[in-house]
Amino acid sequence: MNSDIKSKIKEEEITNLAQELIKIPSDETAGEKEVCEYLESYLKSLGMKVRLQEVLPNRPNIIAEVIGDEVGKSIMFNGHVDTVPVGDIKKWSMDPYSAIIKDNKLFGRGSTDMKGAIASMIIAMKFIMNNVEKFNGKIIFTGVMAEETTGLGTQKIVEENIKTDMAVVGEPSDEKIYRAHKGTMWFNLSTYGKLEHSSESNSESNNAIINMMKLIMEINEISKELETIENNLVGHPSINIGLIDGGTKQNMIADSCRISIDRRTLPEEKTDEILDKLQKTAPGDLAQAYLQYRQQNQPQQLTDSNITELKGIAGGEKGYGEMLQWAEKNLNKQEIDMFDQVMEKGDPLAAFFAVRSLAYRWEDSRGVDGRMLTGTSPKSDGSQFRSQAEVVQAMSDPRYDRDSAYRQDVMKKLERSNVNF
Repeated sequence: MNSDIKSKIKEEEITNLAQELIKIPSDETAGEKEVCEYLESYLKSLGMKVRLQEVLPNRPNIIAEVIGDEVGKSIMFNGHVDTVPVGDIKKWSMDPYSAIIKDNKLFGRGSTDMKGAIASMIIAMKFIMNNVEKFNGKIIFTGVMAEETTGLGTQKIVEENIKTDMAVVGEPSDEKIYRAHKGTMWFNLSTYGKLEHSSESNSESNNAIINMMKLIMEINEISKELETIENNLVGHPSINIGLIDGGTKQNMIADSCRISIDRRTLPEEKTDEILDKLQKTAPGDLAQAYLQYRQQNQPQQLTDSNITELKGIAGGEKGYGEMLQWAEKNLNKQEIDMFDQVMEKGDPLAAFFAVRSLAYRWEDSRGVDGRMLTGTSPKSDGSQFRSQAEVVQAMSDPRYDRDSAYRQDVMKKLERSNVNF
C-alpha cells in the first residue's frame, strides 16, 4: 500500500467493519436483509447515495454511489453479501459469527469470502470521498445477494442495466489480479430403472443406480478431455458431479437416480454445444432409458419364479391354498377385492407385500407370531404407513402403475415407515 495512502487509511477501520459484517448471518437460510440494512445505515452515514434493490422477499441487493465533480470514467466495486452455510457447527473450533482476531488473522464465516473484501472496498470509497479534493466520474458499490447459489442478485444488476467502464470484483484471489473468470452451468441428469424387490435382483436387473454408474464413468472421460483444453486467462474448463440421489430403500431395485452437475465454462465455449455433448454421453443402453422405464413399469405378468416365491411365504402350495380359503371366510369383500386387484396387476413387489400382509393375518389367526401388520410406528399424520395393509392399499391405487411421481411418493413414505416384512 502506498505509504501516503496507508497513513490516511486506518486498517482497524477495515477490520472493525468486517467484524460487524461477519457477526450478521447471511447464508441462504438467514437471508441478506439484515446485513444489507446494516450496510445501508453505515454507507448513508458516510454521505453516500444508497438504496436497497429488492430481488426476493427479505433478500435485497445494496447499491451505493459516490458521484464526482464532473462527468468522467466510472468504476464498480462489486461483492456478494451472502455466505455459504456454516455446516456442522461441531467442526468449528470457535463461534463462526464471533469474528475474533487471532495471530493477526480474522476468523469467521465470510471473513475471506467475502465480507473482508466488502469492508476494504467501502473504506476505499470513504478514503476517496474524504481525501481526494476533486475527481471526475462515478464510483458504484454493488453488494449482491445469492451469489453462492443462484446468482439472482447479479442477474438483477444486469437487468437494471447498471453499467460502469470498469469493475473490481473482490473475490478472494490469493492477492493476485485476475482479468476473467469461468462461467457456470448447473443441471441435473437422471437415469431410470425397473422398481422391484431386491430378491429379484440379478446381473440383468435394470437398476437406475447401476445405469447412473455407467453415465458417471462417461462424464469422468469428459473431465479428462476438458483438462487438455487451456485458456490463457482462466485455465481449463471443468465438470464436477456434486450431488447424487437415487433409490428408495436398500432392499429395492432403484427405479430412478439423479446427479447434479457443475460445469465451469470458458468464454469461447457455447452453451448449446456443451449440452449437446452431454446428451450424447450416455452409453447406448441408456439412450432409451426413459422409454424403457415407462415400458417396464406397465402392468405385467408374474413369472413362475415369482409365483413360487409368493407361495413360499405361506409355506408352499398347500399353505398358500389354505391361506386363500381362510381369507375367503374371514375377510370382507373390499379386502378381498384389493388383494385380487394387486395380484392381477402382476407387479412382483406389490404382490409380495399383498401376500406377506395376508400371511401375517392368517398366521395371527392361528396363534402364530405373524408380527401382524403394524410395525412399531402407529403415527397417523399420513407421513408413514402404519401397516402392510396400508402399503398394499397404496400400491393397488391405479396411479401406482401409471404415475411415476405417485410411485416415488409411495416408496419414500415406505422408507420413512417402520413396517416389518
